[in-house]
Amino acid sequence: MAFAAATAVLSLVPGAFAQQRDEPLFEAGIFAVGGWVPDYPASNQNHFHALPLPYIIYRGRYFQMSETAARGIFHASPAVSFDVSASGAFRSSHDDKARTGMPGLDYMGQIGPRMNVLLARDAMYAKIELELPVRAIFSTDLSSIAFRGFLAEPEVAYTHSNFLNSGGRLKVAIGPEFATARLMQYFYTVEPQFVIPGRPQFNATGGYLGSRLSISYSVPLNQRMRLVGLFVPELYSGATNAASPLFKRHYGLSAALALSFSFYRSDAVARGEQE
Repeated sequence: MAFAAATAVLSLVPGAFAQQRDEPLFEAGIFAVGGWVPDYPASNQNHFHALPLPYIIYRGRYFQMSETAARGIFHASPAVSFDVSASGAFRSSHDDKARTGMPGLDYMGQIGPRMNVLLARDAMYAKIELELPVRAIFSTDLSSIAFRGFLAEPEVAYTHSNFLNSGGRLKVAIGPEFATARLMQYFYTVEPQFVIPGRPQFNATGGYLGSRLSISYSVPLNQRMRLVGLFVPELYSGATNAASPLFKRHYGLSAALALSFSFYRSDAVARGEQE
């Protein structure tokens, strides 16, 4: 996400919504995730973040829950499906030099609908989809919650659920990102009280945030452990707020790894693919 610059680490974690046939209906465990991500879109600083957390997975027909997100499925057909999902993310570093003296960027979360349109599919494991999510974005310092506007991330995604016959799931997705003024202001606005030499006042506006290529690979190590990797290059050239003094470079790079361990798996199974 250009929002993925902030949320890449948690968005990659095992799982979730593209499960293979006869996996447990309910699962509980713990995962550890860490990644090297930009402080915010177009920041010229990356920081390492790591977090161990318990998780619950539920693979129902109309409601699904993963380690980092939950979603309800309103409609599904062979060609088109609609769902609503929510997820969270790390806060950005408060040590970013470009934002010295300014408030730090808090933990962020998102919720909203998504339409998935099947473009092509083989008989077994691979498919290409057009994904059209629109998310409401929120930030929190754990004492209050602030609405930060909306983010749209249309993308074309290729998914292979048995890549190289490894049992691993590869997903490659590419697309642009568009944000409303509230989210752009959160990242790029400089209020008069924060003006310093080399950081003039700037009022951000809504529009094009950037584009990204997301490559993730999730592979089971055994029946209870799974390893996930994520690589996300982003391009911000032509972004609406490129004139902001907080807009420091035209590219970004995120990379992360996660390892999960399931200590409970139900005897009941989720039949069929759940995406």
